[in-house]
Amino acid sequence: MNEGRVLASLNAGTTPLSLRGLEMKTQLSTQVIRRSLATLIRSGLVEQADGPPQRSWQLSARARRWLDTAIGRAALDVPAISR
Repeated sequence: MNEGRVLASLNAGTTPLSLRGLEMKTQLSTQVIRRSLATLIRSGLVEQADGPPQRSWQLSARARRWLDTAIGRAALDVPAISR
């Protein structure tokens, strides 16, 4: 569920999000976001962004392809995410 909220937040914007940006969007604690990011990075769905802000994350190409499927879209059906 938390990974879905992090994915939805990253999918909602056009720019990479910092940890603080993810906190504001998801309303999750830093510790929960870090664990969710670690899981998503291991699965290849999220990658660290190269540009500013420092230590920011974005969806990978694999995640974008997955989110184009019905299952991917269903994964983002998480309450309390502003798009």
